[in-house]
Amino acid sequence: MLLPAQALRELMRARRRGLRALARFAAVLGLGLGALAAAGATWQSFASEADRARHPAPGQRVSIGGRQLHLHCLGEGQPTVLLEAGMPRVSGEWARVQAAVAAFTRVCAYDRAGYGWSDPGPDVRSPSQASEDLHALLQGAGVARAVVLVGHSWGGMLARYHALRFPEQVAGLVLVDPLPDHYVERMSPPEREAWDATVGMLRGLALAERLGVFRLLQGPALERSGDARRLARLPPEARESILAAMRCTGFFRTGLLEREVGPRQMEELHQRGGLGALPLSVLVAGQDKPAWQVEQTLQLAALSSQGEARLLQEAGHELPAEHPEAITEAIHRMVTRLRRDPLAAPIPP
Repeated sequence: MLLPAQALRELMRARRRGLRALARFAAVLGLGLGALAAAGATWQSFASEADRARHPAPGQRVSIGGRQLHLHCLGEGQPTVLLEAGMPRVSGEWARVQAAVAAFTRVCAYDRAGYGWSDPGPDVRSPSQASEDLHALLQGAGVARAVVLVGHSWGGMLARYHALRFPEQVAGLVLVDPLPDHYVERMSPPEREAWDATVGMLRGLALAERLGVFRLLQGPALERSGDARRLARLPPEARESILAAMRCTGFFRTGLLEREVGPRQMEELHQRGGLGALPLSVLVAGQDKPAWQVEQTLQLAALSSQGEARLLQEAGHELPAEHPEAITEAIHRMVTRLRRDPLAAPIPP
């Protein structure tokens, strides 16, 4: 029988042995997880390159000073229409709209830095940086006349920002279910929680993407998010290229970088004021949003003395995929109007 002091020493030795065993297990587990993460990241890198090889850029990659952005143009005629996608989205989302608009004028869709076939950009993905990139892209691609700029959702905010920053490059503006002013500030607590949760989701997706996990689970993830329904409306070639873009490293990280600056940049945009007499068309989806948001979005037409708004009461937010005819009609009206107007003038050197 052990004396109390001996029993205590034996207990301490057993505890130290247990702690050493636990430390060895944790080290082995850490090495195993590290090796698994490294293997996943390596596989993701190779698989991303394979996806890019299987789905080459349909357009041209334009140099903008050390980086390249992807620009895909169809059709002929002036003014050129430029399509700005939402977030996180790529140029292929415009496939149905672009095919229809190409029947009556030249129309281009592009990928912002970090999306699709475009190179990554700076870590601060603000509207200001996106506008600088677009300015350089239009110059680098030789687009020498002001364009009709069409922006969906987040892309509507970017399009509006660009029209204020570089007014000589924009002959007309079509905002497709854009975010209204004071959007975040007007949210109810549950809506704000959902907005904040999206940031957390993008952080998780960015990590899962980097380790190859999203690539493994893409199908179930898209079904759960509802993206599969949207993508099913697009032509097969566009759908496959979008799925490949979503699997490639950088897609969700870029979305996260854009979303993180959202509230501050929306407030800055509001402070920049109106659009003067710039031809403006605002399309507003009426489904699945509170009445205040619908009303605030319709009021964006008042930013211009030549603004007009149309409410699509039975339509949801995914207008480019689900209601391309409404967007095409708005663009056609804008193009017809500008062909009778000197606003589509050459950009000064």
